[in-house]
Amino acid sequence: MKIKMILPIAAAAMMLTACTSEAVEMPADETAIESSTLTVDDVVGEKTEEATKEETTEASTVATSEDSADAASSTKSDATDAKSGASVSIDGTWSTASIGYMEGDDMQPEWYVQFKDSSIDYGHKKNGEFVVDHSDKIDSAEKTANGYKIQATSSTGVQYTLQTAETDSSMIEYYETWDDSQFPDAYRGGSSLSKCTD
Repeated sequence: MKIKMILPIAAAAMMLTACTSEAVEMPADETAIESSTLTVDDVVGEKTEEATKEETTEASTVATSEDSADAASSTKSDATDAKSGASVSIDGTWSTASIGYMEGDDMQPEWYVQFKDSSIDYGHKKNGEFVVDHSDKIDSAEKTANGYKIQATSSTGVQYTLQTAETDSSMIEYYETWDDSQFPDAYRGGSSLSKCTD
């Protein structure tokens, strides 16, 4: 059941501002009441309309933020060349310059390395087969004039860059930073890679 409160606008404004409990006098002329009436339904309707607009705006803002975050994460998980959009693929097995793993009586490089679409797999060879120990996430990859440049994050959170050596495409240099300006201080020769011939 709807209850309509019919009050002159001026009287309603006086009631709201004065906040008194005095009775409101109604004008004797009924035409004045008809031409300047304010109903509870009118007030509630306006408030509901405003609330709906605000909720719609908030929902679209949240959806846009989520879409942007999804787009960013999908861009980071694919090893594609940021410039051309083509997939970056580094074939074969690579090994670190440092030696430090024993398989029986055989000394092995500290790590053998294989590149996947969105990860770099580090492992060892057992009975001649590559066995993954752990994987690091590729954050960006691109083809360069002389090879590749890959930025990755290790399983322990270290950000590093692997970049093809300028003078030898069978060597990939390791820099423990993403910032090119810090390369001279961040170069780690023992973690740099050379392509395996077998």
